[in-house]
Parts: sequence; structure tokens; C-alpha cells
Amino acid sequence: MAPHGVNLVIMAPDSVEIDVRQYEAIKDITIRSGPYYDIQIFESKATSTDVAALKTEELQALWQESFFRELTWEDKSGFIFKSHPEGASPAYDFRHFKIIGDHEYRFQAGLTGSFILEDVERMYKAVR
Repeated sequence: MAPHGVNLVIMAPDSVEIDVRQYEAIKDITIRSGPYYDIQIFESKATSTDVAALKTEELQALWQESFFRELTWEDKSGFIFKSHPEGASPAYDFRHFKIIGDHEYRFQAGLTGSFILEDVERMYKAVR
């Protein structure tokens, strides 16, 4: 992804669309390929050097959201969860965190899709 100004390597299908947008201090990178692969990455200056702390903070914030249903799986740097927003079907999403140099990366499923567990597990493995 270096041609797009991002120093990351992730597994992706052969044909992907990459959209990079800069908002103030946050870079928003979206990588899509069809309806089953849609990863959004937020890059910013690191607020911590502790990935586990970033994960815990995000998980605590999600527990407060009305759409959050259950924690499905977790490791030291991220987790997969089930959500059920009002008026929508249940779906799965993930959060994964990396710190590289003085930058923090937050990975999640793209905002335009609704994903089953198998899709999210595949995307999570792609960013680990």
C-alpha cells in the first residue's frame, strides 16, 4: 500500500479498489473487492504505545452502544463482535489495532456493508 502513502501490508484479493482520504489529523483508507471484502483503516498519530490498551478502550466504548450485541472472539490486539442496529439485520464487525513508529492504525469492516461472521473472520486475518 506504499503507493497510497500508507506503510502497511495486508492480504487482499487481486483486484481491489483503494480510496484514501485525509481528514485533519486522520487518514481514512478503504480497501474493497466485491461485497465480501471491505476494510476501513484509520491512521493517526499514536495516542498510546500499548495496543492492548487501545483495544480495551474501544471495546469499553462499544459495550455502551445500543447496537452492540456480543463479543464473538478476541486476541491481544483486536476482536470480532456481533451488532444489531435498530431497523437492520444482525451483522458482524471487527476492530484490530497496530502501532507502527509514531502512527496508530485502527482496522474495521467497511461502513457500507453488512457482513456475516465468515467474511469478518477473513478480513480480520487479512490485517493481522
